[in-house]
Amino acid sequence: MTLGLGAKAKPNVIHVSKNEALIAKDNNGYMVGNDGKTSRSDSIDWPAPPEEIALVKPYVFAILPPGTVPTSQIESVPGSSASTFVPSPVIEVRSSISLSPVQTIPFPPSPLTAFATSATHVIRLLSPSPSEKSPLFVVSTPTDRTAATTSGSAIWSFRIKPWNQQIDELVEAGAYSDALSLLESLDAALIADKERKQHQIRALQAVDQFRNAKYDDAINAFIELDINPAKVVALYPESISGRLAVPQDEWVPLFGGPRPPKVEQAPTPPTASSTDLTGDPTEQEDNFHRSIETLMRYLSDRRPKIAGALATFHITPLQSHEMPHLSATSKEDLLALPSARLSSLTPEELVRFAQIVDTALFKSYLLNRPGLLASLCRVGWCEVSEVEELLREREKYQEMIYLYGGRKMHGKALDLLRQLSEHEADPRDKLMPTVNYLQRLGPEHMDQIFEHSKWVFEHDRDIAFEIFTSEEAELPKEPVADFLEKLDPALCARYIEFLISERGETSQQFHDRLAELYLRMTVAAKRRGDDVARRRTYEKLLQFINTTEHYSADRLFAMLPSEDLFEAKAILLGRLGRHDSALEVYVYRLQDFLKAEEYCKRVYQPHSPTGDVFLTLLRIYLLPGPAAPPAGELLPPALELISRHSPRLDPVATLQLLPPLVTAEDVRAFLLEALRAPVFDTRVVRNLYKAREEQVARRLMVLQSKRVRITESRMWCHKRLGGSVIAVHAPHGEVTHYQCREAFSRKLKETRT
Repeated sequence: MTLGLGAKAKPNVIHVSKNEALIAKDNNGYMVGNDGKTSRSDSIDWPAPPEEIALVKPYVFAILPPGTVPTSQIESVPGSSASTFVPSPVIEVRSSISLSPVQTIPFPPSPLTAFATSATHVIRLLSPSPSEKSPLFVVSTPTDRTAATTSGSAIWSFRIKPWNQQIDELVEAGAYSDALSLLESLDAALIADKERKQHQIRALQAVDQFRNAKYDDAINAFIELDINPAKVVALYPESISGRLAVPQDEWVPLFGGPRPPKVEQAPTPPTASSTDLTGDPTEQEDNFHRSIETLMRYLSDRRPKIAGALATFHITPLQSHEMPHLSATSKEDLLALPSARLSSLTPEELVRFAQIVDTALFKSYLLNRPGLLASLCRVGWCEVSEVEELLREREKYQEMIYLYGGRKMHGKALDLLRQLSEHEADPRDKLMPTVNYLQRLGPEHMDQIFEHSKWVFEHDRDIAFEIFTSEEAELPKEPVADFLEKLDPALCARYIEFLISERGETSQQFHDRLAELYLRMTVAAKRRGDDVARRRTYEKLLQFINTTEHYSADRLFAMLPSEDLFEAKAILLGRLGRHDSALEVYVYRLQDFLKAEEYCKRVYQPHSPTGDVFLTLLRIYLLPGPAAPPAGELLPPALELISRHSPRLDPVATLQLLPPLVTAEDVRAFLLEALRAPVFDTRVVRNLYKAREEQVARRLMVLQSKRVRITESRMWCHKRLGGSVIAVHAPHGEVTHYQCREAFSRKLKETRT
């Protein structure tokens, strides 16, 4: 039987998919869509018009005539060159996806060390069905009729390698697009773990794009695939990736690809990166900066998403100082972190991602956008050990302070501020940065505030005092007062004065403490002979105890020295309600009569227990005790008191206190004032009326006790009296009617004249 010897129409069209067909015209093949137009920009270019074509998805088989295919296209042919051709028919296998050659096979197979000078067989393709699972058969028939009759035709069956093996070979060859296309064309049932393979090959394709300076495409793929940020950062030089840096020949294994065969060559430095390419230095520099800009876009995309994932676990950058440092995790462990959706990661893995992203972003900003460093240092996850020296080298001291502050490394920040202050001459420029930093620390950092404020107090107390008067963070008052008192009681007193005047402090605790501080400072100043300081502090004490009521007067009084600070004693005695004792101190001890009067003015309240305080002072003047100065010295201020404050003195009690030798002239003004006083005038008038009433009553009693006997001789008018009112005339007792009294008086007068 001689199959394939007869004439056969050569097909020039094959069905590739629902939407495409391959049309062979001469030595070109075109993919045509349903609309009759070419569907792809690429086409097949055969060395010669194919004798036959067939499709076994996803491959296109073509039989090329003898002597048309160069031996250089045949694999493993010794001594092959482009000038020699294969004398036998050749079966060329191409991918229907990429249209690129996959395999070129001389047919029938023969030793490949040498070729016959002419074709010995005729080749035909047999594909009984257009189904993608249909096998492909090749029929070879000897061109020699005798051989054909003797041996007959041979049928060869083509078997496709397992799909996994084909995909692995494509990946190993770096044909990632073909591998992905082949993988996508296959049913999931044919490939175990198809989705994972697609993810891996897509990542390898992105690495290849990155190597070829297609940074945007690569980064887009890394974002889409949720690649572990450590792996992405590892593609960059050590200036960005630090200890995560991986040489180029390790990139593919890093992303799960096959390790390339070892080739004897000079060792690659660990800083190799996409920029370590030969070529124009200007182009290399441009590529490097483009890669950094693309990295910043990647990191800026990851950063808020990682922060959102951490927020679900109630973790914020403000807690970065509580988390293990990035340096505590090995490079291998960081690169082994999963490339998965952020929502599926553990809090520990998310924290590591945040630290990697912020550290790499920091280094990127340092190279391309240093103006953005400050915001990243204030709040973020940067690894301090990796970035602080970079900042120091570039003298980015303010950013270092932000970095330390954001990680709660306040000791380092304050030490740096002190070092920087040594280069400043102006006191405020030298001290205010430290003061401002300490003002922002809260109560949980009291020890550091106290420790680092000491050297500021040594330079300028006024500037240092601002640390404890800031509104930014309210510090516990008592520990601050204790600390300041250890430095200097005057500082503590100033602080409590601030609390009372500016913060409205009303607690007895601080008022007692301030009064005691004033007292101790006054006594201490006297001991060391500093009269100016003593006078200043003593005046503060007097002003304080005289104007506030929030302290314990009896407690402070017990602390006063027995033979000093008499004015303070007087004020405190007054606070205790012992006004007579207070006035005795003013008069007998201080002999300051004006202050005694001022004291009376201050406490005087009419119609109250202090309403007779002026009289008490007068009594102290005029009835001196054993410790009093001579009486002659107290009489003048007593008389002045009477003359100036007569309205506030009881006139009667005052007159009773006056000694006998005091003349009316000495108290003339007092007496006149007393007489004009409404209270005094009322009493006099009342007593006068009372005396007049008594006098009239006595006269009435005398008159009522007299009797008159009416006789004929006493009657002047001889009219009948009856019940009429009568008048009795002196001196002889004549009796007349009352209405006749005037007429009788005129007649009696005429008689006498």
